[in-house]
Amino acid sequence: MAKRRIAVEDLDIPDHAHRVEHGYWTSIFVDSPSEMQIHIYSPIMPSPRPRVTRRGTFMPSDYRAHCDRLACSLAYSRGWYQGTLNQDWPSNRKMKVAMTFFSPSPSGDCDNLAKTILDAGQLHRGEQLGDELWLNDNQIMDLHVVKAPSGEDTFYMTMLRISVLEDN
Repeated sequence: MAKRRIAVEDLDIPDHAHRVEHGYWTSIFVDSPSEMQIHIYSPIMPSPRPRVTRRGTFMPSDYRAHCDRLACSLAYSRGWYQGTLNQDWPSNRKMKVAMTFFSPSPSGDCDNLAKTILDAGQLHRGEQLGDELWLNDNQIMDLHVVKAPSGEDTFYMTMLRISVLEDN
């Protein structure tokens, strides 16, 4: 069965979403200085198996491009957070992350969908660090992942809730 390509014009995108250059439509909600919620309105590609060749191990180019677009959207969210609260997002602290993936027919394993978000969240754009939501995914101490049918043919949304945990 061939996969159906989704055009941006076909997606149900709310009016409050922002189109990120080289990224996806995104909405950001700051619940408190230590918690933010990000909505991404696009299908998420599950993390594939790494390809192994004689020249080494690598991830497929379409997956890397998808992670780059996601990382741009997440970096925009971090920048919006910093501009709204006038404080830096604490990307070096322990975190709790909840992810809910809504799509017309949820596909992909939960762990592979989560891995895509985790990979994109620690990518940084350009020469300097500082755009990522976490420096390494080993900072995530609590991870909750849910897949749910959206009930509509063209509605795709990933809801991320990221909370910074208190130091012990």
